[in-house]
Amino acid sequence: MSETFPVYGTGHLGSVANAIDVLKAFGTRGEWRVTELSRELGLGKSTTHRLLQTLAAGGLVEQVAERGTYVLGMELVRIARAAARRTTLGAVAHPHLAELAERTQDAVLLTVLRGHRYLCVDVVNEAHHIISVVQLGDTVGLHAGAGGKAILAFQPTVFRSLVLGEPLVHYTDQTIRSPEELEVELESVRRNGYAFSDGEVTAGSASIAAPIRDADGRVIASVNATTSSSRMRELGIERYRDPVLEAAHNISADLGYVRPGGAGRGRGQE
Repeated sequence: MSETFPVYGTGHLGSVANAIDVLKAFGTRGEWRVTELSRELGLGKSTTHRLLQTLAAGGLVEQVAERGTYVLGMELVRIARAAARRTTLGAVAHPHLAELAERTQDAVLLTVLRGHRYLCVDVVNEAHHIISVVQLGDTVGLHAGAGGKAILAFQPTVFRSLVLGEPLVHYTDQTIRSPEELEVELESVRRNGYAFSDGEVTAGSASIAAPIRDADGRVIASVNATTSSSRMRELGIERYRDPVLEAAHNISADLGYVRPGGAGRGRGQE
């Protein structure tokens, strides 16, 4: 006797697939109106609204009533945090993030490459003087902020060209919007081994980030120390640069990466 199975895209399975597509849409854009999201996904407005309401009931998305939009919910953030720490990268990196946060007394972020954006997957925040930083689950264009530039600078030339060929989103007045200016900045990152940002994503915050490599030497993530712009100017870049480079090197080493011509751990090397 042959069995029959639901066809993907119909019935209850189709609803689940549509719900997954809704959640994935928040990975490319942090906030959606029902009309915009329905058009993006090719779903009816009423269907999209029902999906969002169901996800909101489970805490996976939240409605921002005053703006008439939806954002990711804290329950999904909690799930993402737990999942990130169970992955090899998350499990390996977290103790180093905690140590770096203790040393700097500032916010430390782990960001990973996701398409042409970077995703914040872990935060250890000792920066009680910081009002606003990139939060867990946020995604940002690779051209903006130290975390993104530390990843983008070490990607293959073809990949970088694709990113630079897209419109560069304007987060603040300090965001780099010229492909030519960004290419010069990325060359500096490759030369120095770390990226610097002052107000490129959030006005009034500055950060230093360094690339994290997997066992094959590919840059897959970055570690980022973030503080206020005024505190960075007061204490100096050097206070953050060397601990961030050390953390990135140690995370990479724990993932199995061995620098050409070197082995083992080293303080402040990358």
